[in-house]
Amino acid sequence: MAATHPTPLDTHPSLVAERTLRRATVAVAIAPLILVSAILFYAYDIIYRQTVLEHLRTQAARHAQLIDRFLQERTATLRLEANSVPLAQLHDPAYLEARLSALNTAFGNVYTDLGLIDPRGQQIAYAGPSFTRRTSYADESWYQQARRQEALVSDVALGARRRPHFLVSVRILDAEGQPWILRAAIDFAEFNARVRDIRLGETGKAFIINRRGVFQTDAGDASSLPSRVLTSLVLRDLPPTQPIILEGDNDRGVAALACVAALKNGEWLLILHQERFDALRPLYLARIAAISTVTLGIIAIVTVTHLVAERMDRRLRAASALQEELQAQIVAKSKLAAIGELAAGVAHEINNPVAIMMENAGWITDLLEGDSPLLPETVAEIRASAQEITTQGRRCREITHNLLSFARKGDTAAHPIQLAQIIHEVVGLLRSRFSQRNIALTLDLADAPPILASPTEIQQVLLNLLTNAMDAISHDHGQIVVRLMAQPEAAVVEVHDNGQGIPEDYRQRIFEPFFTTKPVGKGTGLGLPICYGIVRKLGGDIEVESTLGVGTTFRIVLPYNPPA
Repeated sequence: MAATHPTPLDTHPSLVAERTLRRATVAVAIAPLILVSAILFYAYDIIYRQTVLEHLRTQAARHAQLIDRFLQERTATLRLEANSVPLAQLHDPAYLEARLSALNTAFGNVYTDLGLIDPRGQQIAYAGPSFTRRTSYADESWYQQARRQEALVSDVALGARRRPHFLVSVRILDAEGQPWILRAAIDFAEFNARVRDIRLGETGKAFIINRRGVFQTDAGDASSLPSRVLTSLVLRDLPPTQPIILEGDNDRGVAALACVAALKNGEWLLILHQERFDALRPLYLARIAAISTVTLGIIAIVTVTHLVAERMDRRLRAASALQEELQAQIVAKSKLAAIGELAAGVAHEINNPVAIMMENAGWITDLLEGDSPLLPETVAEIRASAQEITTQGRRCREITHNLLSFARKGDTAAHPIQLAQIIHEVVGLLRSRFSQRNIALTLDLADAPPILASPTEIQQVLLNLLTNAMDAISHDHGQIVVRLMAQPEAAVVEVHDNGQGIPEDYRQRIFEPFFTTKPVGKGTGLGLPICYGIVRKLGGDIEVESTLGVGTTFRIVLPYNPPA
């Protein structure tokens, strides 16, 4: 079963993780800003738009009431004239001239003429410009309608003067019940000015049309109206007191608002028109300000996050360099501790060949001090003893070379190394300890390609694993097997022992720093964490499989080409 690998002390987030952390930090900081800004702006957009549209409705309703009141006053004034004197007196043109002058004096030249029409549609009395005098209105549609209503305000027409105007008329019933019509022409210029004076912003205009879409005031630039107003609006049955808002592009393709209110009992429609950008200008300005503020906030957040991340990165790099230095010191001290443990075994290894060398040297001395040192037999024995001294000297040199190779402070730079050679060197240092503890050592080393690693660090890993394997064996007939296998992408080193095994609870913690199952003073708890850190730094992995009472196997996977 593979052990769980906790994060060691000597690992730090990679560059990808650092960038991900920066993005996450920026996202966490920006997301609430954007979300709150979007919610506030959406609420402000709705509230302000409703306020503008409600203001437009209020304006339309108010101006519609004023225009309706103007028309009602003209109608009421004319009804008062008709009811204040006998019908016969209205037959007198001079009387009509006097009343026309009085009305214009009172109301500011609103009326252009007055006329009395008999039941046959003939105008029998008239006051006004002589060139507009007509004698018969029997065929006029407004006259036929006026006969059926007590009062009437007609649509705008050109008339005999070829100038736009509209008529206000009241019906007078004679003694026989026949309808007489007292009519007055209203000055179109004065009425049109009342409507055109309605202004909204820079582009706001006012128009009046009838249900057939015919303008009842000066249309001005009709292309500025929303295009569907003249096509579908005239067919609507608008409530007299409820203005409606229409939105759409006008004939120039500019988005516009139109508020429509009913006039004259729904026969006329007052249209207040304004380009949407003009009507909602403060909203668009607020939108620009909000977007600018959020953008500046995002830039500030990104900048500050970047600066803080750079500062943290510098501190992390400094801490990482310090940690690497401390780790190197720990490895060096661990090596010194291992050398101390190896000292006794090395001394024993060297004592045996030294004793043999001394014995052969003494024998040579005895032969040289004898009676016949130059006899062929004596020379042969001297030569054999010298050869033995040379052999044992080479053995001592090999032992001291392995010890010095392990003990000297090597750099941590990666070099191509042969794992089999490193394994032989480490095993050579421990061979006497294996013999002392009656542990059989078996090597099964395949021909693996070289790996790119530090020889010193690989020696440290193998020494720690072999030392732990020996410590795990507490019985006679111990056995340790070291295998080297070559895989397509990596070399695999296994260290197996038939010791007591590792409990499952401990297996989850053996790579934690300072965790050890050895007695106090026997271990520091840094051996396996150091092994784990070295292997992971090389892009490899280390796993452990163990069964209580059967043994333990540590498996190290080392890629041939580790990451930079």
